Amino acid sequence: MSVGKEIKNIYDAILKICTETSHFISVVNDLFVRYGWNPVGGNGVMWDRSTHYAQPRFWLPYFQQRVFATEQDTTKGVGINIIFDEASRELMNTIPFVFCCYIKVENSGR
Repeated sequence: MSVGKEIKNIYDAILKICTETSHFISVVNDLFVRYGWNPVGGNGVMWDRSTHYAQPRFWLPYFQQRVFATEQDTTKGVGINIIFDEASRELMNTIPFVFCCYIKVENSGR
């Protein structure tokens, strides 16, 4: 197989992962909204991405996150996280995983 074809196959696999993750987040998002939990922070699910040529480690997302809160109590929320890889390598995870967390704001900051 040529190098160009290998690169294209890898790119197609990455695109498929992104598309499947988007579908998963959409289903979870719709369920939370149906039960009165609104997304916080717009439509973003990724942070700390780099477009710099010298930082390829951060071209790909290592996690995605969506946070929800109710209008009745914006100091409490629920977050879903999809971890593809750990940036610091502390977790040493070998497969992607999904987890949910409870969030409580202790001060007036974000």
